[in-house]
Amino acid sequence: MSCLGKALPHLAARFVEEFPLASLGSTTGDGDRRVHTHAVGEALKELRREFARASFRIHKPSESIAKESDSPRVGQKTVADLWPPRQRRNDTARRVGFLSAAYMTVGGTETFHRTLLPRLRHVVDIAGFVATGFHAGNGSALEVPYATGIAAAQRLASHCDVVVVWGIDNLAKILPANFPRVIAVHHADESNDWSHNTILKQLWFIDEIICVNERTATKLAACGKPVHYVPNAIDPERITPSGKQSGLKAVHGIPSDSKIVLFGHRLSFEKRPQLAVEIARELPENWTMVIAGEGQERPAVEAVAAGCNRVRVVGACDSLADWLSVSDRFLSLSKEEGFGLSIAEAMAAGVPTVSTPTGIAPGLATTLPTNSTTAEWADAIVSATALVKPEVIAERFSVQRLVSTWKDVITGESIVTASHGG
Repeated sequence: MSCLGKALPHLAARFVEEFPLASLGSTTGDGDRRVHTHAVGEALKELRREFARASFRIHKPSESIAKESDSPRVGQKTVADLWPPRQRRNDTARRVGFLSAAYMTVGGTETFHRTLLPRLRHVVDIAGFVATGFHAGNGSALEVPYATGIAAAQRLASHCDVVVVWGIDNLAKILPANFPRVIAVHHADESNDWSHNTILKQLWFIDEIICVNERTATKLAACGKPVHYVPNAIDPERITPSGKQSGLKAVHGIPSDSKIVLFGHRLSFEKRPQLAVEIARELPENWTMVIAGEGQERPAVEAVAAGCNRVRVVGACDSLADWLSVSDRFLSLSKEEGFGLSIAEAMAAGVPTVSTPTGIAPGLATTLPTNSTTAEWADAIVSATALVKPEVIAERFSVQRLVSTWKDVITGESIVTASHGG
């Protein structure tokens, strides 16, 4: 019999010893039943952790954490110096680590990290942030210790009382045997099977789930773990023009009397930037489609746009604020969005927005079915108006609310759940 097989009878015996089968139906009133049910739940939670730890002892390599000499550096220190393994802290002094599968130069998740962490660190003890996979972003913008790689993630996890994870599909490799409380972030919409399955297949290790999409939170509520709907936020600085926006049309050869529809997204397949070019061909002559962003689809977009005077491919922008200030419409064609930061920023800037029914768009922006024709998109762009006042959007998705809600979830004080809607 395997070591894990030997552990199972021990764990089962512990549960029966604490809660004999006869006692499960022996409560005398509703109050007693609620207390007893809570106690059973807590015992099951502890047994779950013991089962996972038993599995760790069998399957986790004994040298899974890198030796100090192999550890990445954060400034002048190795991560072994910065994040030494230690005993868990008590409930009033939680130390928190953030782990993400990627941290790039642009993207909604990366912007979210750069919006949240520099502010959250003033109210929560943040030990650091680790990108386990793709990494090209500016770590200093997070204003917390930053490192990359699996070894650094293991060190940070062994150091913290709470670990918040984005898109991490190998928690069994990263978490220590005495693993911390784990909060998993589902950053996509309910149609994204990869994000959904990444969480569901690792529920053993996850204590709570945060969703940036309300429909996703509702769908995940049946998984048996606490689920919080916490939408992302709009940083006011990202929609404040630099003062140089008046020259954009001249710089890019756009007629001064032309109306602008802005497509400001990562140029990836799911964002459908090539479709934006085809829609531009259907717009009236006094409209110009500005495509702002970078990504693997850019060469294809430029090829499709060749010879079309109604399209300008302007490349990446740290902030869309200047373009938003001179745009008459904003367009999103995404097949899926968790939150849709660019949509939120456009609406907060007062730009009428036309979008697929993804992210926060339904009810706040003009929406068309994903499979609408180019002519239908063009008609919607020309006729669109702002459905919600900019100040309403800014208040609903404020940075202050984001930080406060995240603090409450991390400290265990939140009552924001899927059923409450955030």
